[in-house]
Amino acid sequence: LMKGCMRLPDRRGQREAPFHFSIDHCFAIKGQGTVITGTCLSGHAKVNDIVQFPELGLERKIKTIQMFRRQVTEVNQGDRAGICLANLDSKLIERGIAVKPGSVSLIYSAVALVRKVRFFRGKLPTDSKFHVSVGHTTIMATVHFFGARELSQMTFPTNENDDAVYDDTINDSPTPKGAQQQQQLASSSLGGASASGLPRIPFNYEKEFLYQAEMVEKLKDLKDNSLDEENTSNDHNNGAALLQEGDEQQQPRGDENDKSTNRKVIAEDVQQQHSQKHKQQAQQQQPPLHWAILHFQTPVFCPWNSLIIGSRLDTDVQANTCRLAFSGRLIEKFDPKKDTERLKIYTHKEKTGIVFRLGDPYKRNVDGKIVCYELFGNDLFKKETNMAQFVGM
Repeated sequence: LMKGCMRLPDRRGQREAPFHFSIDHCFAIKGQGTVITGTCLSGHAKVNDIVQFPELGLERKIKTIQMFRRQVTEVNQGDRAGICLANLDSKLIERGIAVKPGSVSLIYSAVALVRKVRFFRGKLPTDSKFHVSVGHTTIMATVHFFGARELSQMTFPTNENDDAVYDDTINDSPTPKGAQQQQQLASSSLGGASASGLPRIPFNYEKEFLYQAEMVEKLKDLKDNSLDEENTSNDHNNGAALLQEGDEQQQPRGDENDKSTNRKVIAEDVQQQHSQKHKQQAQQQQPPLHWAILHFQTPVFCPWNSLIIGSRLDTDVQANTCRLAFSGRLIEKFDPKKDTERLKIYTHKEKTGIVFRLGDPYKRNVDGKIVCYELFGNDLFKKETNMAQFVGM
């Protein structure tokens, strides 16, 4: 099972991505400079390259790079390394990031794709505050949830071949072997879309979204789909079993080698179908995806497509409960002054009143039927209601 779940990350095209280095320790070496240790999350850097510390507003040149007590000339994605820089005060850095100059911007608000942690038992109301962790930084943010129904109706690309499991592109189809990835983006995670369970899809401001008072855990529309997929999977399994019986009857008794080969091929097909069924059931058991708008109380430096974790850290530590509320991925920048008007979120509303009289009847010339074009009612609107917005509906 572990071998079936483990995959090597596909890092084709990652050298062209902006350099992003996560710092977990910093110390000074007398006569050498200041060393930062950590992990390269994307891109690459060489000796004599300039790196930026966005939180400090500083840029420094790389003197040397060391990996596991040996000198190297460059560091690539996934490498653990120590980078020595000159003229840097080690007391200014404890944890943080070092990036290619200009590749990371300051984020005040953002659109994110999120999913609730299924072990969290509490409710997650819209426009409530959470502790949001991005990289080594944890800050407070107000989160607005929406779009669960619209996302449930979308179909996301699935990568069947092992080489495309960690494909971090926004394509509608898997990237074939040898093809260059499109729109390769920097990410603060070593895994891609499949590793985090969050597909990389752009946010569409032209689409309408239903307002949600809270993040939901289940969608009723998904139940019918799960039943259809289960029946389809059962039909495939039954067909494989019938095929196996038919092959056993057609094989000559003397040809045992061909018979065993066919049994092995059929067994592999059945195993693959069972694996696909388990994957579908696991996806159906996951909470639905949501769109979320995050307003950070303190702006944060991080690349787009960074993974985030929303928590309720104010929960009693003695309580036997999960404090991780949701996980997600930052998709794009959100400007409250400009993008709020572009966002189309609606709610279903209805008015209930009493109809006490119909208007004068008219005989329609088209078919001769008697119809009424007016009705009179009460208890539908208040006296102070502006009736102009209801005219012509």
